Amino acid sequence: MTDSQFDKKIAELVDDVQFETPDFEKNWSAIESSLRKRRTFILARRAAFTAAAAAAVAVGVFLNLRSPRLPEIESPVGIAAIGQPMVCSTDTEPKIKIPPIKTLSWSDKAPATLPFSRTSDTNARKSVLQTASEAAESVSEEDSVRTEKAEKRESIADQIDNSLMAMRTAAAADEGEEFLPRRKYGSFSIGASANAGIMFKDRETSALAKTGQYAPGVDGGSQYNKFVPIDNVSNFMPVTAGLNLQYTFPGSRFSLSLGCTYTYLFGRYDAIYDGSKQGRVAQSCHYIGVPLSAYCSILSNKYFNFYCMLGGAVEKGLSTSYDMTDLNGNRIHETSGIKGVQWSAFAGIGFEYTFLKWMGLYLDPRVAYYFDNNQPFNARTQQPLQFTFDLGFRFHI
Repeated sequence: MTDSQFDKKIAELVDDVQFETPDFEKNWSAIESSLRKRRTFILARRAAFTAAAAAAVAVGVFLNLRSPRLPEIESPVGIAAIGQPMVCSTDTEPKIKIPPIKTLSWSDKAPATLPFSRTSDTNARKSVLQTASEAAESVSEEDSVRTEKAEKRESIADQIDNSLMAMRTAAAADEGEEFLPRRKYGSFSIGASANAGIMFKDRETSALAKTGQYAPGVDGGSQYNKFVPIDNVSNFMPVTAGLNLQYTFPGSRFSLSLGCTYTYLFGRYDAIYDGSKQGRVAQSCHYIGVPLSAYCSILSNKYFNFYCMLGGAVEKGLSTSYDMTDLNGNRIHETSGIKGVQWSAFAGIGFEYTFLKWMGLYLDPRVAYYFDNNQPFNARTQQPLQFTFDLGFRFHI
């Protein structure tokens, strides 16, 4: 077959084939749409990866901030590579300088199982002990420095107090007075006093007759004795003597006092004895008591102190005695004990003049009220509200 025949045969075959002309615009639009979708997918995936990474970093930082941090421990001894010097890389210098440790190298004659010799191990232990001793010395030096600083602060505080004290003393001297500094601790004082009560108008005789407490045959006077007062009552001033211990609180105007007292009551009256005899009776009562008082200083300086007080007392009767002379001149004497206790409350003011550094003279006028505690007939049962005053000496310890 010649070339022309071959070409002719090929041309016939080609003529029978029909080719469709592609729509290039439609194909390019499809390709562009596909590329746009793929690019959107890639961008979305990258954004998701970026958000996930940011969230992981945020969670890590949050957990790191909330978790307790362990102190960083710097090992004083490091392990160096065999045949290489030990190198410690730190950003900041350690507070305790660690002496360098001699590096070890392999020896041709040393066995493979013993990379360190006994001598080097001993040296390492000595180095660690030396480092520990140096650390202990540094700690002791820090403690001594802290102690010195504390002593300096105390010294400065004392100097300030002394300066203020000097200023106050100078100001008081300008006013012609002496400044009395407040004590750091409380002070005690012992007082010795005598007390006398002022009696007002005696109760009328008719009032005694109407009082059931001392009526014949009724509990009252009869429970102690058979003497029942009826007329001509004359009570003398109650007399009290005692000692008290007073404590003044540090840097305060307040103080407390606890004491022990003895009281003597005496009176005369006409009475009926045993419901049949009548005569003049002289009666005496003896009491011991424990008063408790609270004081508050109002004005004070070196020599004078003006204060107020409030307190109460409990007294126990020791005995009461009766001496009666009847209308026929016969004498009757009886003594009996006193049941129960006598409670009282008082309030008043006081004034003290300190004429010596350790001793002063004081006067305490007060008003006292004696409660009805079923006691024998005396000045207190006849006149519960009384005006009394204490006069005594106070010794400052």
